[in-house]
Amino acid sequence: MYLLEALRKCPEIPFVVGGDGPLRQQTRDLIRQYRLKNTRYLGLLDYRDCQKHIQKASFVVFPSLWYEGMPMVILEAMAAAKPVIAADIGVLPEIIQDGHNGIIFKAGSSSQLAAKLKWLHSHTETAVQMGQASRKLFEKKYTARTNYQLLLSIYNNAILKDKACDEK
Repeated sequence: MYLLEALRKCPEIPFVVGGDGPLRQQTRDLIRQYRLKNTRYLGLLDYRDCQKHIQKASFVVFPSLWYEGMPMVILEAMAAAKPVIAADIGVLPEIIQDGHNGIIFKAGSSSQLAAKLKWLHSHTETAVQMGQASRKLFEKKYTARTNYQLLLSIYNNAILKDKACDEK
């Protein structure tokens, strides 16, 4: 639970942890054991509650150790103009451009994550600028309209290639 280790090193920053799964009880126990007065564990959130917390946040942390595809919480953060602090694993460094729309850290490193959290927390203007860059990138690449156009293009290319094969 390296996220909680990092939060332990950042007592001046308030955190909300959302989500549910097999580590739920361990998360609760560690928050208590570490006496993380700055951290609230909310468990599973419905969509609206998650959106409310993202809107209130200065930034979103995505500390996954798994090779994620396209995590919805990252897209939701970008849509809400929030920078994301994400692990350097899988496609995350392609979605989060370090120093532009968020910050990348070494996956599993609580000390590096803590340093990145403290830095972004103390650079509020930069966090706002990164959030604006996140929103622009979201609008450019991840809206429903953009993805619909991309899907149509893929289908049209497949149809053209199929017709070319039929003509041979």
